Amino acid sequence: MSKWPTGLMLDTAINGGTEMAASFNLADMETGARRFGIAVERPGMVVRRIKG
Repeated sequence: MSKWPTGLMLDTAINGGTEMAASFNLADMETGARRFGIAVERPGMVVRRIKG
């Protein structure tokens, strides 16, 4: 699994126009992502939602 710096991941999410990002690092991601209207969830939750 990649260990991207939080800023790079957030930049990618913003530039990609995403509404949600999956990350194990919720503490660092949520603050920045919230400013841009991007939800952040743990990867397991996102997979469960996709599988339905």
